[in-house]
Amino acid sequence: MEAKKIIGNRHSDQTQNSNRSYPKESESGNSSFNSLYVGDLSLNVSETDLSDIFSKFGPIDSVKLFRNNLNNKSLGFCHINYKNLIDAKRALENLNFYSDSIIFLKPIRIMWNYPDDSLRKSGDGNLFVKNLPSNFGSKSLFELFSSFGNILSSKIVSDEEGNSLCYGFVHFEKLSSKIEAIENLNGAVISNKKIFVGPFLKKQQRGESVKPKFTNIYIKNLDFDKCTIENIRDIFGVFGEITSIFIPKKEDQVLGFVFVNFLFSEDAEEAIFNMNNKKIGKSTLFVGKAETKIERQRFLKKNLQKKISSNLQKLIQKKTFNRKYTRPGKNG
Repeated sequence: MEAKKIIGNRHSDQTQNSNRSYPKESESGNSSFNSLYVGDLSLNVSETDLSDIFSKFGPIDSVKLFRNNLNNKSLGFCHINYKNLIDAKRALENLNFYSDSIIFLKPIRIMWNYPDDSLRKSGDGNLFVKNLPSNFGSKSLFELFSSFGNILSSKIVSDEEGNSLCYGFVHFEKLSSKIEAIENLNGAVISNKKIFVGPFLKKQQRGESVKPKFTNIYIKNLDFDKCTIENIRDIFGVFGEITSIFIPKKEDQVLGFVFVNFLFSEDAEEAIFNMNNKKIGKSTLFVGKAETKIERQRFLKKNLQKKISSNLQKLIQKKTFNRKYTRPGKNG
């Protein structure tokens, strides 16, 4: 077997512009593509902050910062629409993974906001990467895979404190790029760790039955002191756009469970598949479909009926046993 390549400092966090990948007009089929997705924003970042920094690279049509429908707080991502494609490219080249000590407190993640969602939904170019070194960040992941083709999105999953969970996702524009990346990087060694690189399979591709669609998920067993909107978004935002996060409280104290609503049902399903029973810190998460009030009542009714049926069956079995083995002429 051919020895796998050992990857050293070539893929450090020092950005090389020549390694960056952009959607070429011939590949994306859209010559008027001027929109960027910006994620991993600190919750204090405003539309004005975004406009100030992104307008340095050209005139902007609009800035859309997505907010929680319940409390109007930022969800940590936005869409930046430029008037010209070249300006959007320059902003992506210069601001991807940008951070400072005042407003953008952690590296922001920028990708193309494709108007045709079929690329994202198909999942053809999606990769799963695990067993990464703990100091290997999202920027390093992007640099490692960018030489194989245009990347739609990439992210290292982190815990509530921002520490890497040592796995992540890379979504290529083309299936051929994914295949080439697997062939070249699966089993490669980074900082004495042998990484796994393989296809990220959607639920249908795993041969599981298709259930009714939903977008809202329920998460419990969270550490109370780390149960914040920002931490939840950091962990679950990798699976897709989140429209709202609701953290129930009683007398200003969190109760240890959260509701997260995704824009697309496929993302909610993938979040459950990948994060249910996942150990975060000292806790093992439960992640499942958030049930409506009617669904909960139906579930409780079904369980009650099962319990009544089971107790009735035991009672019948007991009476049958007593009739069979009780001697004639003796009571009970």
